[in-house]
Amino acid sequence: MRVLLLLFNAFLLLQITTPAQQEWFQQSSGTANLLYGISFTDTNNGTAVGDLGTILRTTNGGVTFIKDENNFTQPKDFLLSQNSPNPFNPSTTIRFSIPEESFVTIKVFNTLGKEITTLINENIIVGNYEIEFIITTLPSGIYFYQLQAGNFVETKKMVLMK
Repeated sequence: MRVLLLLFNAFLLLQITTPAQQEWFQQSSGTANLLYGISFTDTNNGTAVGDLGTILRTTNGGVTFIKDENNFTQPKDFLLSQNSPNPFNPSTTIRFSIPEESFVTIKVFNTLGKEITTLINENIIVGNYEIEFIITTLPSGIYFYQLQAGNFVETKKMVLMK
């Protein structure tokens, strides 16, 4: 995979290609903070760093980035918040809290229950998090996102309007 970093109006735009692809596509980092560097350990796992201690991680090749939102207070319960904005086009933010270190999975499904994508599939430490879901290839409609962490499972509905 080759990654090209472009700075545009304080947003880092990533242009990514893999050896099998012949064209570049653009990804937004989802943060207003300046980003200075990015590193991928393989085609899926990468980290970007920037201003004000910004650290973004991706486990799906840059389709989505997860950032530590506010870990100054330890959450008491698992929590999956409603995405915002909702309805959305083309991106929305999903917030969640993890009160104990857990293996966390967040998946997106269509109304038929078919898995569309996995946003997170990794061990996460205690904290409050947010993840930006950016999609340009799906049609308008109702979708569901589900958080699984330990024995906790919660699902919420979101609407994509193009």
